[in-house]
Amino acid sequence: APHELVRETVYGSIHGPIRTAMHREAVTIVQDEGGSAVEAGWHVLRSGPRGDKKAVRLLWRAATEMTDYAPAAAAGLVQHALKIMNPRDPERPSLCGEGLSLLAAAGCIDEALGVGQQALQGPLDPVTEVSLRCGLAEALKHAGRNQAALDYAEPGLRVDGVPDALRAKLWAVIAHAR
Repeated sequence: APHELVRETVYGSIHGPIRTAMHREAVTIVQDEGGSAVEAGWHVLRSGPRGDKKAVRLLWRAATEMTDYAPAAAAGLVQHALKIMNPRDPERPSLCGEGLSLLAAAGCIDEALGVGQQALQGPLDPVTEVSLRCGLAEALKHAGRNQAALDYAEPGLRVDGVPDALRAKLWAVIAHAR
Protein backbone atom coordinates (compact mmCIF):
# COMPACT_ATOMS: atom_id res chain seq x y z
CA ALA A 1 0.00 0.00 0.00
CA PRO A 2 1.25 3.51 -0.75
CA HIS A 3 0.90 4.67 2.86
CA GLU A 4 3.15 1.80 3.98
CA LEU A 5 5.78 2.88 1.46
CA VAL A 6 5.63 6.46 2.77
CA ARG A 7 5.91 5.24 6.36
CA GLU A 8 8.94 3.09 5.53
CA THR A 9 10.59 5.93 3.63
CA VAL A 10 10.12 8.37 6.51
CA TYR A 11 11.23 5.78 9.07
CA GLY A 12 14.33 4.97 7.03
CA SER A 13 15.29 8.64 6.84
CA ILE A 14 15.43 9.03 10.63
CA HIS A 15 18.98 8.85 11.95
CA GLY A 16 19.72 5.61 13.89
CA PRO A 17 20.25 7.08 17.39
CA ILE A 18 17.08 9.17 17.07
CA ARG A 19 15.12 6.12 15.93
CA THR A 20 16.46 4.18 18.92
CA ALA A 21 15.46 6.97 21.31
CA MET A 22 11.98 7.09 19.76
CA HIS A 23 11.55 3.33 20.27
CA ARG A 24 12.71 3.61 23.89
CA GLU A 25 10.16 6.35 24.47
CA ALA A 26 7.50 4.24 22.75
CA VAL A 27 8.18 1.39 25.22
CA THR A 28 7.50 3.76 28.11
CA ILE A 29 4.33 5.12 26.50
CA VAL A 30 2.96 1.67 25.67
CA GLN A 31 3.56 0.50 29.23
CA ASP A 32 2.15 3.68 30.81
CA GLU A 33 -1.01 3.33 28.74
CA GLY A 34 -1.47 -0.33 29.67
CA GLY A 35 -0.46 -1.71 26.29
CA SER A 36 0.58 -5.31 25.84
CA ALA A 37 4.05 -6.63 26.50
CA VAL A 38 4.05 -7.84 22.89
CA GLU A 39 3.57 -4.29 21.56
CA ALA A 40 6.19 -2.89 23.90
CA GLY A 41 8.50 -5.82 23.05
CA TRP A 42 8.39 -4.85 19.36
CA HIS A 43 9.92 -1.49 20.31
CA VAL A 44 12.46 -3.14 22.64
CA LEU A 45 13.68 -5.22 19.70
CA ARG A 46 14.62 -1.98 18.02
CA SER A 47 16.05 -0.21 21.06
CA GLY A 48 17.04 -2.56 23.89
CA PRO A 49 20.71 -2.03 24.64
CA ARG A 50 22.93 -4.85 25.80
CA GLY A 51 22.60 -5.48 29.52
CA ASP A 52 19.23 -3.68 29.91
CA LYS A 53 17.43 -5.83 32.52
CA LYS A 54 14.12 -4.03 32.01
CA ALA A 55 14.23 -4.77 28.27
CA VAL A 56 15.07 -8.43 28.90
CA ARG A 57 12.17 -8.83 31.33
CA LEU A 58 9.77 -7.16 28.90
CA LEU A 59 10.86 -9.39 26.02
CA TRP A 60 10.45 -12.42 28.27
CA ARG A 61 6.93 -11.36 29.27
CA ALA A 62 6.03 -10.74 25.63
CA ALA A 63 7.37 -14.16 24.64
CA THR A 64 5.32 -15.81 27.37
CA GLU A 65 2.18 -13.97 26.23
CA MET A 66 2.51 -15.14 22.65
CA THR A 67 3.78 -18.69 23.14
CA ASP A 68 0.39 -20.34 22.59
CA TYR A 69 -0.44 -18.59 19.33
CA ALA A 70 2.97 -17.71 17.87
CA PRO A 71 5.68 -20.01 19.25
CA ALA A 72 8.25 -19.13 16.58
CA ALA A 73 7.86 -15.39 17.27
CA ALA A 74 8.07 -16.08 21.01
CA ALA A 75 11.30 -18.02 20.45
CA GLY A 76 12.67 -15.06 18.50
CA LEU A 77 11.96 -12.78 21.46
CA VAL A 78 13.69 -15.22 23.82
CA GLN A 79 16.70 -15.34 21.50
CA HIS A 80 16.89 -11.55 21.41
CA ALA A 81 16.50 -11.30 25.19
CA LEU A 82 19.38 -13.71 25.70
CA LYS A 83 21.44 -11.79 23.16
CA ILE A 84 21.09 -8.46 24.99
CA MET A 85 21.27 -9.97 28.49
CA ASN A 86 24.55 -9.63 30.33
CA PRO A 87 26.19 -13.10 30.25
CA ARG A 88 27.17 -12.69 33.91
CA ASP A 89 23.69 -11.66 35.07
CA PRO A 90 22.84 -13.90 38.04
CA GLU A 91 19.27 -14.27 36.70
CA ARG A 92 20.46 -15.67 33.37
CA PRO A 93 20.42 -19.39 34.31
CA SER A 94 16.91 -19.09 35.73
CA LEU A 95 15.61 -17.28 32.64
CA CYS A 96 17.35 -19.81 30.41
CA GLY A 97 15.46 -22.56 32.22
CA GLU A 98 12.18 -20.80 31.45
CA GLY A 99 13.16 -20.15 27.84
CA LEU A 100 14.20 -23.69 26.95
CA SER A 101 10.66 -24.96 26.52
CA LEU A 102 9.76 -21.92 24.39
CA LEU A 103 12.72 -22.56 22.11
CA ALA A 104 12.00 -26.28 21.92
CA ALA A 105 8.28 -25.73 21.20
CA ALA A 106 9.25 -23.50 18.28
CA GLY A 107 11.57 -26.16 16.87
CA CYS A 108 14.79 -24.37 17.86
CA ILE A 109 16.16 -27.57 19.37
CA ASP A 110 19.86 -26.97 18.75
CA GLU A 111 19.66 -23.47 20.19
CA ALA A 112 17.70 -24.72 23.22
CA LEU A 113 20.37 -27.35 23.85
CA GLY A 114 23.18 -24.81 23.54
CA VAL A 115 21.49 -22.32 25.85
CA GLY A 116 20.61 -24.98 28.42
CA GLN A 117 23.97 -26.72 28.46
CA GLN A 118 25.80 -23.41 28.85
CA ALA A 119 23.49 -22.28 31.65
CA LEU A 120 23.90 -25.60 33.45
CA GLN A 121 27.63 -24.90 33.96
CA GLY A 122 28.68 -23.48 37.30
CA PRO A 123 27.02 -23.33 40.70
CA LEU A 124 23.21 -23.20 40.61
CA ASP A 125 20.46 -23.26 43.17
CA PRO A 126 18.47 -26.54 43.16
CA VAL A 127 15.33 -25.16 41.48
CA THR A 128 17.31 -23.52 38.65
CA GLU A 129 19.35 -26.67 38.10
CA VAL A 130 16.26 -28.86 37.88
CA SER A 131 14.44 -26.33 35.69
CA LEU A 132 17.37 -26.40 33.27
CA ARG A 133 17.52 -30.19 33.34
CA CYS A 134 13.79 -30.38 32.67
CA GLY A 135 14.03 -27.89 29.80
CA LEU A 136 16.94 -29.77 28.25
CA ALA A 137 15.07 -33.05 28.62
CA GLU A 138 12.00 -31.53 26.92
CA ALA A 139 14.10 -30.24 24.03
CA LEU A 140 15.77 -33.61 23.58
CA LYS A 141 12.40 -35.38 23.78
CA HIS A 142 11.10 -33.09 21.00
CA ALA A 143 14.14 -34.07 18.95
CA GLY A 144 13.38 -37.79 19.47
CA ARG A 145 16.50 -38.29 21.58
CA ASN A 146 14.72 -40.09 24.39
CA GLN A 147 17.73 -41.61 26.18
CA ALA A 148 19.49 -38.25 26.28
CA ALA A 149 16.27 -36.73 27.65
CA LEU A 150 16.24 -39.32 30.42
CA ASP A 151 19.93 -38.62 31.14
CA TYR A 152 19.04 -34.99 31.95
CA ALA A 153 15.67 -35.57 33.64
CA GLU A 154 16.33 -38.50 35.97
CA PRO A 155 19.12 -36.83 38.03
CA GLY A 156 16.73 -33.92 38.62
CA LEU A 157 14.49 -36.22 40.65
CA ARG A 158 17.28 -36.69 43.18
CA VAL A 159 17.64 -32.96 43.91
CA ASP A 160 16.07 -31.82 47.19
CA GLY A 161 14.00 -28.66 47.59
CA VAL A 162 12.29 -28.79 44.19
CA PRO A 163 8.65 -27.64 44.00
CA ASP A 164 6.10 -30.38 43.32
CA ALA A 165 4.99 -28.76 40.05
CA LEU A 166 8.53 -28.90 38.64
CA ARG A 167 9.01 -32.46 39.90
CA ALA A 168 5.71 -33.43 38.19
CA LYS A 169 6.96 -31.87 34.96
CA LEU A 170 10.12 -33.98 35.21
CA TRP A 171 8.02 -37.13 35.69
CA ALA A 172 5.94 -36.22 32.65
CA VAL A 173 9.04 -35.80 30.49
CA ILE A 174 10.44 -39.08 31.80
CA ALA A 175 7.18 -40.94 31.13
CA HIS A 176 7.02 -39.59 27.60
CA ALA A 177 10.67 -40.36 26.91
CA ARG A 178 10.26 -43.94 28.10
